[in-house]
Amino acid sequence: MTSSTVRPHWSKTDERAGFFLLLVPTVGLAVSARDLSRRAQQAVDANPILSDRVTVGMAPIVDGSFEQDDAVATALIAGATVDGHLVSPRVVFGCLVVGPDEANSLSAYERLSRMYVFRALRVSFSGYVLAIERRRDVCLDIDDGDTAEENPPEVIAAVTAIVAFATQMIRAYESDPMIANGEQHLLGVLELLRTGPRPGLQLRDRQ
Repeated sequence: MTSSTVRPHWSKTDERAGFFLLLVPTVGLAVSARDLSRRAQQAVDANPILSDRVTVGMAPIVDGSFEQDDAVATALIAGATVDGHLVSPRVVFGCLVVGPDEANSLSAYERLSRMYVFRALRVSFSGYVLAIERRRDVCLDIDDGDTAEENPPEVIAAVTAIVAFATQMIRAYESDPMIANGEQHLLGVLELLRTGPRPGLQLRDRQ
């Protein structure tokens, strides 16, 4: 992801802000991150405060490697763009690290939050532990025929936490609108990534 793949689109006088929340699954998570992301988006869309303002995305599973951390950063930027431009004139970014235990979640949280790209884009971070015994056949399909076992309370609680984090992102923006990223700021960050290396730069150019 480089500056050449994102181009200006919005009027400089347009101050509307959108919110992109990236779920970051860690190794060992006993549920499908894709299904968790889908269910979280449905919960967000059903919330009158969040609907049409918050988009939920999913990053690749992180395993502690540099390459996977890099992929998370790329997913963050790609998820907030459409047709080569930001989904809204300004974007507030958030990352929620979801792991099977506290140590796993905390390790990824601390590692990612130190990366240059996340700090430059003012990304809000949080972590969540979603522990489900692997012997349970967990299915997150949201059909009328779903059973309690297919939607265990741990998953329902995780979706509630995701919605709460999205709400927190909006409140943080209302308190400090400067956390939103405009197109020019994003392009500047991407240019730094393209022309690196620099101290603290941990995202490689993938041209």
